[in-house]
Amino acid sequence: MTLSAHVNPARASGTVRFFDGTAPMGAPVRVVRGAARWVTSDLAAGPHAVTASFTPDTPTLAAASSLPESVVVRTPTAITVPTVSMSVTPSVRIVAGSDLVLSATVGPEGAVGDVSFFDSDAQIGASVPVVAGVARAHTATLAVGVHRVSARFVPPDKRWLPLTSAWSSVTVTKPAGGQSSTGLTVSPQGAVRRGTPLTLWVATFPSTASGSVTLYDGDVALGDPVTVAGGQVDMDVRTLSLGTHHLTAAFAPDGSVRPSRSGQVSVSVVATTTARLATQTALLTPRGAIVRFGIPVPVTAIVSTTTPGRIDLFDAGVVVAGGFVSRGRWTDSVTLPVGRHTLVARFVSSDPSTVAGSASPTVPLTVERAPATVTTTSLAAGQGGSAQPGQSMTLTATVLPRDALGSVTILDRGRPVALVTVAGGQASWTAVAATGAHDFTARFTPSDPRFWTPATSGAANVIVPVVTAHVMTPSPAAVAAGRASPLPQSPELSPVALESSIPTDATTNVAIVKSGSDVADLVAIAVLSLVVGVVLLALSGGRMSRRRTEPEIADAAHRRHAR
Repeated sequence: MTLSAHVNPARASGTVRFFDGTAPMGAPVRVVRGAARWVTSDLAAGPHAVTASFTPDTPTLAAASSLPESVVVRTPTAITVPTVSMSVTPSVRIVAGSDLVLSATVGPEGAVGDVSFFDSDAQIGASVPVVAGVARAHTATLAVGVHRVSARFVPPDKRWLPLTSAWSSVTVTKPAGGQSSTGLTVSPQGAVRRGTPLTLWVATFPSTASGSVTLYDGDVALGDPVTVAGGQVDMDVRTLSLGTHHLTAAFAPDGSVRPSRSGQVSVSVVATTTARLATQTALLTPRGAIVRFGIPVPVTAIVSTTTPGRIDLFDAGVVVAGGFVSRGRWTDSVTLPVGRHTLVARFVSSDPSTVAGSASPTVPLTVERAPATVTTTSLAAGQGGSAQPGQSMTLTATVLPRDALGSVTILDRGRPVALVTVAGGQASWTAVAATGAHDFTARFTPSDPRFWTPATSGAANVIVPVVTAHVMTPSPAAVAAGRASPLPQSPELSPVALESSIPTDATTNVAIVKSGSDVADLVAIAVLSLVVGVVLLALSGGRMSRRRTEPEIADAAHRRHAR
């Protein structure tokens, strides 16, 4: 309830306090633009005389009080929901991934509204309506651990009061075993008259796994879970409304295996009494066999009528194959991924008004992965194990079998230098040759180790020599003329670099020879070069004219005069 007090003049500043008779109602409220408002819901049922008292901020304004205002608080006519009880099924202990059915019973009869389920303070899914005093929802997303689940009733208007139930403990355990499978068969199928009982057979695999099965119409649970006995559950349903219904069965094991859900079976409930021909469908496969991955599985569906139609092959509710029926028979093959599968063949008549469809019993099938193919890798150098510095060098890795997919890492003495994708069984890498000795290997890494094994090649040795400049000895004629002349080099001496250089002087040079030459040859060439240089120097000195002194010039002139 909102109480408003208006102060005149509007510019007056101060506070207003509301009173219920002589009892103050809350704290004073500041006047804003000539008005003060107070919201309360604490008034008891019955008549009240409410007044407002103004207290100014300055002594220039006088205090004032309003006349009593009569307020009558009536007793609410809403019908209180006395009970909101909640039951958690199939049990308070389930396996992670199982469908947990949440059920809330709302009373008294005729109460309408929505119910929201909560895991502590977090809402579980969307709110569900109350139908005939019951609201049901389901979830399969609760994590492993202990959960406090409660239900909260929210009415659409004030005729009902909201209410929250007490919480229940739900323990979610981690599955201990492998994957289970569930199959659902409904009879009769297709279109059925309203009120006709439907018989449902549910088969769970492995048959030794204990637990419970919940039947669903779309996302709505039909009743409470039913305990599995010997891998089977039988139940009857009579309450389906007019229209098409998509039925599934969810298996919630006790922890020995993981939960599973059947494929979808569609049933149409009609008001007509027209009788239709019932049919039966059988699915023939390697029942219970273990099939290697990549090998097509032959499947055959046999229908108890020659009426045209089609077959849809389902694997865990998903269509994986299908085609038209010819003379009551359909044959095909399907390649399935690794794992456990539940196959169901469903017949759909081309004339559903006269011939009903049918579905086969569930056929479990296991597909195992085949051992990975062993691969081999070899590496070849394009220059036969040698290359010159700066020259392009190509390494080619060959991977067998040639359909293997992956990449090849080129390593030089264990250090990765390149990564190349394999195409058609080969991977090539071209680079500029670097000086030195190299030990290349190729390591194949498959893109999927489930299909191929890794492999490493043997070493490919490549030697790249060092390139050095030639230092030549000049000829005697060149020395005499004052210029250098190259020393002819023996063709069998290929120049290579030595670790230490040989010193030279102004008149002799030393030819650098390959590492296989004799040291004595080096000494002989050096001595011969030295002797030749000395002889040439002496000969050139004899031919050179010596400069004469002044006495020698005067003596020569005197002799010419005496003659």
